[in-house]
Amino acid sequence: MKQDYTTAAGCLAGLIGSRLLGTPLPPALKDALTPERVKEIYLLSKEQDLSHLAGAALSEAGVLTGEGVLTEKAAGAFARQEYLAYYRYERITYELDALRRVLTEEEIRFLPLKGSVLRDYYPDPVMRTSCDIDVLVRPEERAKAAAALVGKLGYRREGESTHDISLFTPSDLHVELHFDLIDDNEIRSRGLGDPWENASPKEEGSFEYTLNGAYFYAYMMAHTAKHFCNGGCGIRPFMDLVVMERSMPYDKEALAALLEAQDLTVFHRCAQKLASYWFLGGEGDEMTAKMEAYVLQGGSYGSLTAAVTARVGKRGKFRFLLSKIFPSFSRLRQQYPILEKAPILYPFCQVARWFTILFLPKRRKIALQQVKTAQNCAEEETALLTGLYRDLHLS
Repeated sequence: MKQDYTTAAGCLAGLIGSRLLGTPLPPALKDALTPERVKEIYLLSKEQDLSHLAGAALSEAGVLTGEGVLTEKAAGAFARQEYLAYYRYERITYELDALRRVLTEEEIRFLPLKGSVLRDYYPDPVMRTSCDIDVLVRPEERAKAAAALVGKLGYRREGESTHDISLFTPSDLHVELHFDLIDDNEIRSRGLGDPWENASPKEEGSFEYTLNGAYFYAYMMAHTAKHFCNGGCGIRPFMDLVVMERSMPYDKEALAALLEAQDLTVFHRCAQKLASYWFLGGEGDEMTAKMEAYVLQGGSYGSLTAAVTARVGKRGKFRFLLSKIFPSFSRLRQQYPILEKAPILYPFCQVARWFTILFLPKRRKIALQQVKTAQNCAEEETALLTGLYRDLHLS
């Protein structure tokens, strides 16, 4: 099947593709952009945090310059999202520069990750929005790094898991200080090996390191697969896939070996096909349609419903609900890293977790939503989702 423009999703994909490739909109797409369809595109693109890209493509095509109240409202709405994207870009850049300066002063080796790296491969870095900063340091230097960021930049520390420390800047930007790329629940991604063995200084004498292209690509695919299995991942990772393929140098044989080591070869191939179908005018198939429907059912980070349905499919309703009351040791350790050194505290951490759910309204609300969703899961939906994961080798 070929991409058509009879839906808001098809039109949004076409608009994004034109921005990624720097090509004019296809005539069929321009003809489909009625005021009502533009409104639908705005709602979908905002849900996916891509309104700035859609708005820029519509503006260049002259779609937002017509007369009428609906057109004026759409132009204003898209313009606000573009301004917001520029603001977020400048904010991330400012905070990232400050972080670089402090870690360099402290002579701590560090690796920026994800969007902080990927945005430089986009035609315009503003196109690749991010909500936080991810950076990797060596495990033995994590305490020193966190203390430096808290002491010199006024960060506040919110908690620590088995693979990162959660920090917030004075302006409330989230910074994830990783000391391990992989958390306890991503067993497959241990096939990536040691990131520091696949990294080199950005320039001679620099404390900032960069991953080689193949390793970075494989890590991003692992991260996408993780979110895909936990409720969805949104459209952005498939844009990243196009950009990495077109702009980022990497060793194809090394990438293939890393993907194989994680059993991500099938998922990568299907993700490539979906990205090509959406943005490059490629052909789609039955799997493309299934993946598209799944990705679009949630926002840029998926949905709670899909996440719960997936877990119910793997464990069954009873085991899922039981795991909400008595989470496994490895899952509880992510919330209480002290269990790493003192496993005997497991029952006390269980009680502490129950109290946080009972007395913190936000945690209680999420827990109740998960239980309610699990109880309402239809067997047909669960079977479809587990079947999709199985076909993609993500079970």
